[in-house]
Amino acid sequence: GDTAKGADTVYRVEVCQLAQARIGGLNAENLVISDVITEGATFVSASDGGAFVAGSGGEPDRVIWPTTSLAVQPDGLELCLTRYVTLNYPLDFVPDQVTNTAEATYTPVGEDEKTVTDSVTHGFVPAAVGVDMRKWEIFSVDGAYPSDTDPGFDWRVSPENNGSVGLANLVVTDPIPPQLKVSRIIIGQ
Repeated sequence: GDTAKGADTVYRVEVCQLAQARIGGLNAENLVISDVITEGATFVSASDGGAFVAGSGGEPDRVIWPTTSLAVQPDGLELCLTRYVTLNYPLDFVPDQVTNTAEATYTPVGEDEKTVTDSVTHGFVPAAVGVDMRKWEIFSVDGAYPSDTDPGFDWRVSPENNGSVGLANLVVTDPIPPQLKVSRIIIGQ
């Protein structure tokens, strides 16, 4: 589906040894899986040891995963290797849609090297910024309201991002009435 500019986009790359009879199938040796990073996108992360490799000589940037192999499975079972790459298309990214392309290069046992590619094209939905804020009081351990001799309250404030883009520099302000004494503030729980 479509994603928002400014939000992380996760692509799943799957390379499969298709189900076939045990006779005639060839193991895929020296298998290298890669994913082309669209110009203007920012590499965020990759699973399974995938590494960012800067393009040179007109070649695009890409993520390349460590060399592996994919064996024919007994009894005609299908086996897939799944990898993930996370990219971010900035808010000022110009195209209205983008094509992400993955490539697998391998050598079937006893044959010449082969390369297969596949692509997915998607558009972008408008970026939506949204924050939900919850504030609640935690009473004493026994569930009773604090007494005049133990007037302590624990207040919890929880901002939650419900938009389609990440939030940066979020400031939470909680005015404290002057008649209350603040004994501690804990952040990050």
